[in-house]
Amino acid sequence: MAIIEIKNLYKYFHNNVVLNNLSFKFEYNNTYLLVGANGSGKSTLIKIILGFVKETQGRVKTNEKTIGYVPEKSSFPEMVNIKEFLYSIANIRNIPKNSAKAIIESELSEWKLDGSKKISKLSKGMMQKVSIIQSLIHSPKLYIFDEPMSGLDEKSQKQFLNCIKNLKAKNKTIIIATHFKDYYQEVADKVVIIKEGTFNDESN
Repeated sequence: MAIIEIKNLYKYFHNNVVLNNLSFKFEYNNTYLLVGANGSGKSTLIKIILGFVKETQGRVKTNEKTIGYVPEKSSFPEMVNIKEFLYSIANIRNIPKNSAKAIIESELSEWKLDGSKKISKLSKGMMQKVSIIQSLIHSPKLYIFDEPMSGLDEKSQKQFLNCIKNLKAKNKTIIIATHFKDYYQEVADKVVIIKEGTFNDESN
């Protein structure tokens, strides 16, 4: 069964064709790599799936309303601390306060982050960890990660791969957009190559 169905999808920016007649089904309980260079159209596709950008023509149907999303570049309110930010995300997602506390404390410990640290004081790697945590705390069925290892050191990269393995064990559906196919070979079920707005499916 498809969690995301894409049919005859086009996206134009002025006279530039960014996505060119894409049709594809992302199935439940699979981990996909969406691989492509800068300008290939992968981030635009993700934003259409998420409803951030409107398609020019065609159809995208997403059969899950709640998605865990890590953007390529995160932008968070700078004057709050990590814990305050995560509690606000939990509140928006209607997670009960007691449950939110347990989840957030566990994730902060897991990723070795000081929850009292101001967002404005975070390094790129710390910011990426916060972005990953905010995508996890409501435990959706679908996750979309856009270059999620950006800024992470080697130890944290391995931790993220373990995170993906844990999500797979819970039968989550995962899409990872990346330039770096080799980083994720051990967790990928399928590889989708996108080039100049078109793609093909390469099963592992």
